[in-house]
Amino acid sequence: MTKSNEIKIMKKSLLTLLIAGLATQLALAAEPADRVFKNGDIVTEDSGNPHAEAIAIDHGKIVFVGSNDKVSVVINLFIFQN
Repeated sequence: MTKSNEIKIMKKSLLTLLIAGLATQLALAAEPADRVFKNGDIVTEDSGNPHAEAIAIDHGKIVFVGSNDKVSVVINLFIFQN
C-alpha cells in the first residue's frame, strides 16, 4: 500500500468518525434548531477553524457551527428523528 493510499484511507476514516460523533450528539438532542443559516461567511474566532459556512441556533444558543454539508446532516437527523 502506498503512502498516498494510506493517507486517503486515514482521511476517510477520520471523516466517518467525525460524522458518527456528530450524529450521536445530535441524536441526543431533544428538538431541532429553530434557525439554520447556510452559505455564510461566519467568523468563529477559533484559530483551528476561523471561518464557517453554516450555523444552527436553538432557543438562542448556538448548537452547530460548520460547513453547509454538515449542517445538512444535522437538519436531516432532526427531520428523521421527529
